[in-house]
Amino acid sequence: MTSAIDTTKPAEGNATTSSVRANFTAAKSEIETLQADLTAAVAALEAADDAETAARLAQFTSNLEMHSFTSGPTSKIRNNEDGPATPDALSMFDIVGDDTAYNGICFEGLNAAGLYIFRRRNGTYASPTAILNNDYLGGMQFGGYHSGGAYNRAGTWFSAYAAANWTGTNNATALRFYVTLAGGITAQNIVSFEASGTVTLGGSGGAQNFQVDQVIGATRRLIAIGSTGSTNPKIGASAGCMEITSLINPLKATTAGAPAYVKGAIYFDTTLNKLRIGGATAWETITSV
Repeated sequence: MTSAIDTTKPAEGNATTSSVRANFTAAKSEIETLQADLTAAVAALEAADDAETAARLAQFTSNLEMHSFTSGPTSKIRNNEDGPATPDALSMFDIVGDDTAYNGICFEGLNAAGLYIFRRRNGTYASPTAILNNDYLGGMQFGGYHSGGAYNRAGTWFSAYAAANWTGTNNATALRFYVTLAGGITAQNIVSFEASGTVTLGGSGGAQNFQVDQVIGATRRLIAIGSTGSTNPKIGASAGCMEITSLINPLKATTAGAPAYVKGAIYFDTTLNKLRIGGATAWETITSV
């Protein structure tokens, strides 16, 4: 910076002009020296700050990798800390953590609940069309790395499907759960909640068992609640017969404390020590089979 001091002034006063000029010359030299030192110090600080910024930027860019997409959203983001070289093929956003902590996503609302939303539309982004029957709406997959040297993305998972061609008045859906059975590598449908209101146990997988475990000191029941008559819930096979492979333990009551009569129902009468069946109009005792 060029000094703005005019060394020709003052031209009058107690001091001689030459002495004043000499003092101004010295002051100018000192000021210019201080200015040079300050400029150098600022440059050093800026260089250090630039180096730190560059290091942080390099770390950030190593943790966030951008990959091109062939359609739809134009990028996919991945946290690359300690992660494998290649992101999951179906993932737009990979979160890869270290081996000492859980990886989590927290949704916390203020005076409201956290919400994870899955949405789908067919067609194009510019011209969307309605989803169709059996279209996959969204789901959650759970998997991991196995000794064969690869990932099984979907060891177990659940998913939602459209159960109709969606219209303004019919948005039927189904929710299905899949589990990989012992000795297998492919998840199979175990439980389904269908748009008809039916809950299917077993689906396409395995022995298709529904089990209620006994716990010592506690009662475990499979309860169907209804009223007398034809509105009672039913347990049975839709075709053929229902096979029972263990003992049947019917309700027990005294003759005086018999349950309300239901045609076709059975209970064990502890007063008579016999089975009783709901006959045409009242309870009847079974005396022989």
